[in-house]
Amino acid sequence: MEAPASGSWIWCHLLKLRSTARPLHRMKVNDGESTSFWYDAWSDLDPLVELAGVSGFIALGISPSASVASVIRSHRSRRHRRDDLNSIEDIISLVAGNLNQKNDHSLWKSKSDKFSSKFVSETTWHNIWHSSPLQRWSFAVWFPGNTPKFAYITWLAMQNRLSTGEIVKQWGPGMSTRCVLCLMAIDCGPTHVFAIGWDAIVPCKVHLSSLACDDMEGTESTQTWRRTNLCASSDSHPG
Repeated sequence: MEAPASGSWIWCHLLKLRSTARPLHRMKVNDGESTSFWYDAWSDLDPLVELAGVSGFIALGISPSASVASVIRSHRSRRHRRDDLNSIEDIISLVAGNLNQKNDHSLWKSKSDKFSSKFVSETTWHNIWHSSPLQRWSFAVWFPGNTPKFAYITWLAMQNRLSTGEIVKQWGPGMSTRCVLCLMAIDCGPTHVFAIGWDAIVPCKVHLSSLACDDMEGTESTQTWRRTNLCASSDSHPG
């Protein structure tokens, strides 16, 4: 089923995430009434529609909207020339003897690739997104009391994702590539930005006559900036 072109954009985005969410969810079959035979993950061959394809609907004589319970009640088993269809027939025969009176329920992927009936958003997040190594400059971006807007901009600069002069130059001729802070060198990302330093940015752009950089030698902001310069320089010039 393709995501519709019209309608709520939130719903369209959720539909596009089905391929990401599918491996995280399974169905525990009890009475089989709430489990889709073709589209839910409930057996070792799940989902069965990906194994047999849409041609399996006709080959097995099972409706696309059928539940596991309805298949057990009405399906007549037979052998096929296709191995995948024979495997599905074996699964049907196996589950037919294991149905009970309890309701089906969902299982969610937890730690160590195991499935649990309890949904934990934190565990799901870690199953989707893998942690990256801690960067040495992270202390200068994410710290208690930071301003989220400026922290995000600094993070973009460290990841070299800002629209710097070097990148803007690729958009077309006539675009200025000069750094807006020093107005001299070509703006080429974090290597240049952090190389300017606090001493160059403040006098150049703020123009506060009462602010002397020499008076800020011992401040925490200046020390943090210089530590960031050191990390950025060492990361940009390995070895």
